[in-house]
Amino acid sequence: MTPTEHVTVATNPEPLGRHEPTHRISTPELLSTLWIAVLLADVLRGIHETLRPGFVSELADQGTVYGNTVTDGALAVYGVMLGYFSALVVLSRVLPRRPNRWANTIGAAMMIAGVLVSWPKDPDDLIFGALQVAGSALIIVTCLRWTTGHSTPADRSGSTTARPDAQ
Repeated sequence: MTPTEHVTVATNPEPLGRHEPTHRISTPELLSTLWIAVLLADVLRGIHETLRPGFVSELADQGTVYGNTVTDGALAVYGVMLGYFSALVVLSRVLPRRPNRWANTIGAAMMIAGVLVSWPKDPDDLIFGALQVAGSALIIVTCLRWTTGHSTPADRSGSTTARPDAQ
């Protein structure tokens, strides 16, 4: 910075915490961000689990995790579910409101069911499981409270599947 340049500092005359937010995140953006957080907790839980002493040998030698047999069918179901959850990161931003609400609610319910079925036995993995359940529950609540105020590109394009009065 040269001696002739000035630095402008913006000041806010209102006390901290007493001003209105200038930007509210839209519901589609919030849902997409929540899915990223839930999926990140799932990935971190998986990475963390592989660091548990004996995990890799238990899986390789016995084909079990915490005494539960890992089958090809279970892996296929988990893969399909993980693909669906990953797709919701993008779909929650572009689907019209009504199918968006359904897709996200179903996906979040599936995530909660999946976590509860495989509830972690390792105490520190409980944190990741709890984050997944809490994030998924927040997705469901967000979908249930979604009004027509926040639209997606499909809603704005005049799509015949998106009616402003549709619940």
